[in-house]
Amino acid sequence: DSRMEDMLDRALNQNFIPVVDDQKNFIGIITRKEIIKYFYDRMCREGTAKEAGISRYMVL
Repeated sequence: DSRMEDMLDRALNQNFIPVVDDQKNFIGIITRKEIIKYFYDRMCREGTAKEAGISRYMVL
């Protein structure tokens, strides 16, 4: 049960984050790029990406 903010913090130090279920079985990974894209998309929806001077090309 991780929040996206927690994953962003971990992504600063890791290239990917492993995903496990409640029984600790490996399900997959979330990459740093996916986490950054999530926050960029969220900022776009909130209208804060443009104010922060972040363009889509910086995220891709």
